[in-house]
Amino acid sequence: MLDIQHISYDIQDKQILKDISCSVQKGSFIGLIGPNGSGKSTLLKVMYRYFKPSNGLVVMNEQDIWKMPEKQYAKEVAVVSQESPVIFDFTVKELVLMGRTPHKKLFARDTEEDLRIVEECMALADIAHLADRQFSNLSGGEKKRVTVARALAQQTDILILDEPTNHLDIEHQLQLMDLIHSLPITIIAALHDLNLAAAYCDDLIALKDGAVHYHGTPDEVLTTEKIKEIFRVDTVLSTDPVTKRPHIQYMSKRWKEGK
Repeated sequence: MLDIQHISYDIQDKQILKDISCSVQKGSFIGLIGPNGSGKSTLLKVMYRYFKPSNGLVVMNEQDIWKMPEKQYAKEVAVVSQESPVIFDFTVKELVLMGRTPHKKLFARDTEEDLRIVEECMALADIAHLADRQFSNLSGGEKKRVTVARALAQQTDILILDEPTNHLDIEHQLQLMDLIHSLPITIIAALHDLNLAAAYCDDLIALKDGAVHYHGTPDEVLTTEKIKEIFRVDTVLSTDPVTKRPHIQYMSKRWKEGK
């Protein structure tokens, strides 16, 4: 469904992404993992047309995404970025309604169908009670859930998320990951929490220094040796009794020395 073909991205003389190639199958949940500065956010921005690659192509359904009309692309791909600045103040409901824009003609009024979809998406993101609140007055976690609801309202086949659990408490982290996992669409998410990535993702792409080092299932990618190589930390791995996926225990120098 989505092919990343020899993508490189340079800023001045610095190469941020280095000849990245990978494929994302329809309906899969792909997690991007890697340390800070590994290129996760940059790769996502190339995927959702914020950055144009220096070399290579991103092909969606056999079409170069940069040759797709903007409105068509917005019907196919929704994005939840790390930061979602809002220049003007809107209510939560008004912002979620903006997710319906790709499906409407210029200056068209909101339909009953639009309003129904928005109500459903706010309920899914657990923000229905915030509908009339001003976005600027919300907490960081509440703002994150509003941007997720807006993305859901686009009703796209692909959802791209950059650190979606940032600012969320544990309850809402799990609630959001359950929601994302339940969607019958393709999900690509950059995740810091390796245990969440292991529990929810079908495949993981491990980046380091702007290149793909490993691509495979959580069992294949999350080994003690590979985690040590990518993140420079020692770990003890076990199998989670509930998810049957890898569970990572990190070992600090203090613990290894028995202090």
